[in-house]
Amino acid sequence: MYKLSDLRNLEKNCNIHLAMVDFVVDEINEKENTRRRILRDHNGRYFFHSMKDGEVIECFEIMLYWKPISGDLIFAYTPDGRHPYEIDANPKTNLMFFERRAMPMELIQAGDKAVYRGNTVEFINDTSVKVNGNIVPVAECNEYVYSLRKNKINAINGARGLFHFLDGIAEEGKFITYPILSGAFDIIADKYGRSI
Repeated sequence: MYKLSDLRNLEKNCNIHLAMVDFVVDEINEKENTRRRILRDHNGRYFFHSMKDGEVIECFEIMLYWKPISGDLIFAYTPDGRHPYEIDANPKTNLMFFERRAMPMELIQAGDKAVYRGNTVEFINDTSVKVNGNIVPVAECNEYVYSLRKNKINAINGARGLFHFLDGIAEEGKFITYPILSGAFDIIADKYGRSI
C-alpha cells in the first residue's frame, strides 16, 4: 500500500515529450474527442496524460503500486496532497477506471469545502459546519453516520466525521454523475442550506 506522503512528492503539471515515452494504456473516446494515456519514461516513472480536441488538459506523475493477477495495473496519485486517488488501468483493453480514497480525517481543517451539484459544505470546527453559508451545529453520536434534527445534525465523529462523509461524495462526484449515497448531500443541503 502507498502512503499519502509518497504521493505528495510526485511531479505535478508535467511536460512530457510523447516521442520519448512508452504508451502503457491509450484510451480514445472518439465521440467526446478525448484521449487519456498512461505513459512510462525510460527511468521507469509513470505519468497520466489527458487531451481533449488535441490539446493537453493535464499531465502528472503517478505511482504504480500494485499489479494484480488479472493483468491490470493499479496506480495512485494525489492532486492536492490530501485526497488520494487510484487509476485501475488495463493495457490489453486500453480502459481506465478512476477511484477516490477517503481523505484521512486528521487532515480536515477549518475552511475545507466539499462542493457537489452546486451545494457547499464547509468544515468550521469539530462542532459545526456551514451548509451553503448557514452555520449548522453538529453533535457527536455513535449510532448514525448522520441524523438530521430540527436545529442540528448528529453524526459519528461530529462535524469532522460528517464532513469526511460529504467530502467523499463530492470527490467521487468529480468522476461519476451520481456517486453512491449522493442523496445525503442533497438532503442536508435542502434542510439546512436555505436562508431562514
